[in-house]
Amino acid sequence: MPLDTIGLVLCLLISFVAAAIHGVIGFGFNFLAAPILILMYPQLVPAPIIIDSTILACMVGWNARKDIERSVLPWSVAGCALGAFLAAFAITLLSGRLYDALFGSTLLLAVILSLLGWRPNVNATSTLAAGGISGFMGTITSIGGPPIALLFQHMPAAKLRGTISAYFLITSPLALAALYVAGRLGWAELKLSVVLLPGMLLGYACSRFLVPFLDQQATRIVVLVISTLGGLILLARLW
Repeated sequence: MPLDTIGLVLCLLISFVAAAIHGVIGFGFNFLAAPILILMYPQLVPAPIIIDSTILACMVGWNARKDIERSVLPWSVAGCALGAFLAAFAITLLSGRLYDALFGSTLLLAVILSLLGWRPNVNATSTLAAGGISGFMGTITSIGGPPIALLFQHMPAAKLRGTISAYFLITSPLALAALYVAGRLGWAELKLSVVLLPGMLLGYACSRFLVPFLDQQATRIVVLVISTLGGLILLARLW
């Protein structure tokens, strides 16, 4: 669907809201924007929105660089690389309905376990697994934040924001490389990424005024709410 004036305004509004929330918690731009955009303007998903979210992750990560938990990055990045590599092949093989059912259900299960008191140990195995799922999901749908966010949800707010931003700054190019191999990234997608850029930059600027109002518990609640919505959105696409 071509972008008209009203469509452009809607895209800017969507990117503004998504970037404002992302700036506060360290993820959420793709997660909030992609499900809406894919219904209205599917050409903006996944590559263009991943390009913009990489720029956003760079800005958030730079401001929170002193709070990055660097010890978890090597395993999570390694897992993401494997997940993105598998996704490059799965894009042409995996049924969309099967994907939505599998990962939507898994995501909701993870949220339920967390609400019941499940607190996974952040170790090499769990971080590698979360990175792999994130890389696979993020490459196919541009929504890769929830698996990592659920694993790191008990970090202090500033550390969560910095660590997730650093993770996406490193791993987003892996997803883009996988999309390029799959024929889903080219000059057209690069140009389309500019559509969301102004709203994203303004939303990020406004997010800096919201950060002081969210403590660790509030951040964890936001993470769980966004993850729940993600699972429901994926399952809703089955009908």
